[in-house]
Formats: sequence, structure tokens, C-alpha cells
Amino acid sequence: MSLLNSATRYGALVMGLHWLTFLLMVAGFLTAEAEELFPKGSAWRGSLVDLHGSFGLLVLLVAAPRLLLHLADRRPPIVPPVPAIQDRMAVIAHWALYALLFLLPVTGVCLVNFEGEVVMFFGSSLPRLLPKSEMLEDAFEEVHEFLANAAYAVIGLHAGAALFHHYMQRDNTLRRMLPWG
Repeated sequence: MSLLNSATRYGALVMGLHWLTFLLMVAGFLTAEAEELFPKGSAWRGSLVDLHGSFGLLVLLVAAPRLLLHLADRRPPIVPPVPAIQDRMAVIAHWALYALLFLLPVTGVCLVNFEGEVVMFFGSSLPRLLPKSEMLEDAFEEVHEFLANAAYAVIGLHAGAALFHHYMQRDNTLRRMLPWG
């Protein structure tokens, strides 16, 4: 498998970043949900909050090269070609995913800063960039939660569309992104 995309498949770099992003998003969602199992102020909850933020920052770090590759490298075509409306919907969904990959971590960092806390990255504290603000904390908590729910929906749509293409339309959409073809 080549590093960059070919005429028929995504390359190892795009595939690796895609599946790494998926794993990081799953880890972020799981740690966010697991936080609720522990009381506020407990050590376990604090550790999960810090881990959640660390996964979010990794998503942000991975999103930048993903976007650059998306803009710079060719995309292998879907064979057989899909109707124009499906192609347009896929473009919109992919841009929504990219927006979420940037907005979720950024709003998370803002939220933590507006709480008056520092963002932790796997045990290291990052400088606080924003002042404490209860009003903005509340607003960013709502925005971050809304974006997380939107991500659930768009990721579900993305996965469902891949399975629809594979099992119903029987095209190469999913196979282009699987390491084993």
C-alpha cells in the first residue's frame, strides 16, 4: 500500500489518520460518558476529565494534517459512480466532520479556561489562555455539548452511509478506506 492516495484507494497516511481519529473520538466520547459515573470532585472523575481533554487535543493535532491531506491529495473515485445528490451530501457531511474535529477541542479548551482551570495534556498542564468567566463557561458548556451531540449524529450518518454503499449499492466506498481492501 502506498503512503499517498492512488487512483483506486486511499493511501496509508490518510487511512491511518482516519482510523486514528476514529479511535481518539471514541476514547473522547467514552471518557466523557464515564466521568458521569463518579461524583464531582473525586479523583477518578478528575482523571477522566483530564484524559478526555488529552484525547480532544490529540484530535485537534490529527485534524490539521488530515485537512491538509484532504485538500492536497486526490481522492480515489467511487466505482461505480454515485448520483450527484449523494456526492453532494457526502461533501457536506465530510466538511461537517472536519468542522467538528476542530470545533469540539477548541470549545473544550475554552470551556476549561472559562472554568478557571488549566487544560491537562497527559499529565502536563497547558497555559491558561482565557480568563475565568462563569457566563462564558455556561455558554461554552452548552456549545461543547451541542457539538458533541452533532458529532454523534454526523459520525453515525458517515458510518451508516459507508455501510449503505458497501451492502446496498455494492460500490467501493468503504473498501477504499479499509487497510485490507
